[in-house]
Amino acid sequence: MKIFLPIGHLVWANSLYAFVAYSTNLSFCSTLILYPNHPHSIPNHPPTTHPTQGLSEQLESDVNQLTESLANLQKAVGRYHTSGRALEGMSEETEGKEMLVPLTSSLYVPGKLGDVSHVLLDVGTGYFLEKSPADGVDYCKRKVQLVRDNMEKLIEVISQKRKQATQVQQVFGAKMTMMEQQQAKADEIGA
Repeated sequence: MKIFLPIGHLVWANSLYAFVAYSTNLSFCSTLILYPNHPHSIPNHPPTTHPTQGLSEQLESDVNQLTESLANLQKAVGRYHTSGRALEGMSEETEGKEMLVPLTSSLYVPGKLGDVSHVLLDVGTGYFLEKSPADGVDYCKRKVQLVRDNMEKLIEVISQKRKQATQVQQVFGAKMTMMEQQQAKADEIGA
């Protein structure tokens, strides 16, 4: 039986470490076996990082990033709701009414309300559309629905990633238990 390993792969088996090196054209293979009691050898224990552990960490990182994205989508829904309510209230206002105009979230300047029959909608990347307030409300409702649909899809992806992370952790735990049992058997045989 032939086992192919990546170039420079460190193998741990039966309390021995072996560094497997292949030539670039795979014409020959050399193996350096490191004995456990040799002064220049690697300590007699399994490697601390396992491929499934790296995969588990990657899945956890993905879940965290997706959760942050979900929070941002929830904030976007809140902003569209607020904008829609403001546009609904615009029909009750009259031209020339004095008001405070927000320049930032904490800085307002005095101003007067202009034409209430048309509004400018920021549709992103510096583009604006001129619409009636009713069309603006409709636009905000459609955007809320679109964002909610995307949130539902994102929730499904997060759920799948969490299930995958749980499965990987279970496999990692099972492999670690198996390796510990093998080590214990090897210690019994060697004793």
